[in-house]
Formats: sequence, structure tokens, C-alpha cells
Amino acid sequence: MLRRYALFLSVLLGTLWGCQAQENITEVRDGVTYVINPRHGSHQDQATAPLRFELEQVFGAEEEPRQALLFGIASVVTDDQGTVYVLDIGDNRLVAFNPDGSVRWQTGRQGQGPGEFQRPRGLAWDGDSTLYTANQGGSRIDAFDTNRDFLYSHLLVEHDLYSVRLRGFLPPRTLVLSQTASGHIGTEAILLEMGDPWEKKTEFMLDQSEGLRVLGNTSIGLDLNITDGELAFGNHHLYRLHFFDTLGTLKRVVSRDLPHLVRPGFWESMDGNSRSISTYSNVSAPLRLASGHWLSSAFWATNVPDPDEHLRLSRNGNAPDVENAYTLDLFDEEGKLLYSLTGEGSTPDIGQLAHVDAAGKLYTIVFDPYPQVRRYRIVLFLQ
Repeated sequence: MLRRYALFLSVLLGTLWGCQAQENITEVRDGVTYVINPRHGSHQDQATAPLRFELEQVFGAEEEPRQALLFGIASVVTDDQGTVYVLDIGDNRLVAFNPDGSVRWQTGRQGQGPGEFQRPRGLAWDGDSTLYTANQGGSRIDAFDTNRDFLYSHLLVEHDLYSVRLRGFLPPRTLVLSQTASGHIGTEAILLEMGDPWEKKTEFMLDQSEGLRVLGNTSIGLDLNITDGELAFGNHHLYRLHFFDTLGTLKRVVSRDLPHLVRPGFWESMDGNSRSISTYSNVSAPLRLASGHWLSSAFWATNVPDPDEHLRLSRNGNAPDVENAYTLDLFDEEGKLLYSLTGEGSTPDIGQLAHVDAAGKLYTIVFDPYPQVRRYRIVLFLQ
């Protein structure tokens, strides 16, 4: 059955950009490496797409069994045995799937008590036997063992943190959190070390407002992934990937000439008492593959010439439906663009990039025709 689902990017991801590749520029300024990529990758003219995804397994069910139905997938992590842990925010629970797609266990219900969930915001595995969630709207950390038993909670108000997302775990005992920076297009990253006592070890902000006049306390957070001790950020209106070390030092910036991205829209009432902001593009934080290559995706609105006006109209229900296009980009280890594919919609046909496990398998999130997590084997053949 799975063979008929095997996806080849050359078939599924739309029309290729077939222009002659241009050269990229790599330079170091003030200790930071900048990789400036052209519009097209160095392997754009390769006759066969240099990247193939082979679907191995689907986690989640369309109708039955009931326990395998997923309603709102927020986070996906795996352990070294291939167990897949899914934070189902639509059903206020944590679900563990065996590598073959069967349900191993589930735990949780809506509530504020021990082992209960309410607006959870992220999931992480510590590399051993503990799972962590940012629960109760990101106001506390809850710990579970990998056999589903609730262990303990830690209130984040002790660190002046109230609405964080849990982004990952850094050994031996550090949680990587993020929170939206008020009045900015940006994200504050927090490294919280668990111990006696728990304490913040690193805290820094990446502001990508880039000259935009963000109104009042309106704000938008940035996507963030953790790979091999690096914190990698996405963006919204500029194709720039930022890489930081665990001390908050900027190490590398990878950019790409992609003119289609649309800046956020801003709206303010006549009396200045009400404001809002809405995004019309997004660049995901990159995921590192087992080969050392990077995958990132981006989407942009294709029918929004004036984002401010579209946001104004949308508040009254008069705005046209947004139409999107996307790109899925492959970079080498240094951040040089190799290959890009585009298509219609806001996510690639393989799904939203979510996680790469210890074996190098890629996990994506798909919501249509039903919520599911997919596991792909990645095949590279660069000529």
C-alpha cells in the first residue's frame, strides 16, 4: 500500500524554476558568516530532481481506531527506538505511536490538574526517558515518562515567563523556550536549565521588524528549530535564516533572492485604541538532514498587493480569500542553495516540515484529508 504513496518531488511539487543558476556569495563580517544565495540553486538545471521522498508510514487515522484519530497536531518528536510522540492540542492529550503506526499509549484530558492539558505549546524529549510539554498556555512545564506516567510540574512564573513555546531540549538538562517579543516581528529565545534551582542560562531576542512600523504592542513570533546545538530561526517577510549558538551569539545568516514574499499587514482603528497584524508570508526555520543538508520551506500570498488594505477588509469579512504559493528549498551544509521547487498552496505536498529523527527520517504534518503525521525516507542524488 505504501508504494503507491511514494512521492517524487519532480511530480508532486509543481513547476520547476528552470533558469540558469547564478553564483552565491559567502562572506564573513564581524565574525558572522553570510551566505547570500541567488534566486535559483546550483542544481536547478539538473535533469532529475536531486531529492526524493519515499513515504514509509502514516501516524493517525481517518476514522478508526478512535484512539488513533488526531485533531490538532502541535508538535512531533521521536525517541531512539522510533516511537513517535504527538501533542494533540485538538484533543488535549499526548499520544505515542509505535514505528508501525499503531498506538502505543495515550494520556491526558482537558483540565488544569496533574497530567491534564490546556492550550499546550510544544513538546520535547530529553534523549532518555522523559517528555516535556509547555502546558497551560505556556505557563508551566509538565514532565511525563515515556511510558505515559505524569512526573511533575514546574511553574514558569518563577522565571517571569507566562506564555512560552517549548522548542526543544539540549543535553544534559536544558529546555529551549521561546516567546513572542511584544511590539516586534521577532522572538525571544530562553535557555532554561533544570536543576536545583531551575534558572535561565541564556536569553536573547531576534528582531526582524526590519524597518516596518509595528503598531503598539502588536507582534508576530518567528519559527525556531534546534539542531546539533544550534538555534535556527525563520522569518516572515524576508528570506533570511539566522543561526545562533547556545550563548545567543549569531554565527550565520543564510539569505535567498526571493522577491515574492509579502510583508505583514498592519491595521489601526481611527481612535488608535485597537490594532492588529497579520502575516501573508512565512519562511520556516530549517531542518537539518542526516546528510548535513538543510530543508526549509516558504509560502507567500499571490493575490495581496496591499497587505494593509487586505487586513482592513478582512476585519469586516470583505477581503478576498488569500491564494498562496510555496517553495521547498534544499541547501548544502554551508547554506548554499542547491535546489528549489514550487507549487500552489501554503505547504508542500509532502506536508509541513516538522522533525528529523536519529535515523535521518523526515516527519511532516498534514491536515487534509485528515490530520496525520507522515514519516519519509529521504533520497539525495546530486549530480
